[in-house]
Amino acid sequence: MKTLIENLATAWNNGVYDEPEMNSVILDLELLANSGKVLVSALALRSILVALVGAPHHIRELQVTMNPDLFPDNPISVLVREFNEQATS
Repeated sequence: MKTLIENLATAWNNGVYDEPEMNSVILDLELLANSGKVLVSALALRSILVALVGAPHHIRELQVTMNPDLFPDNPISVLVREFNEQATS
């Protein structure tokens, strides 16, 4: 089963927002909206928030080190993984 992030990425990369693909994304979003909350790592979330309000290169550094094989503790990767785990459970 595709995760929400994978569905969005596929739609974006293909430049095609076909109905079945977007329906899947919408259902995932509705499930999350109904629950209202997703549990994620406080340290990873704090790291991203600090980077967002800091100098522009801070968030960019996190973006370019998102390879989970090389940087498994990258805060963006951690949040995406935790979000996907809860979105698909």
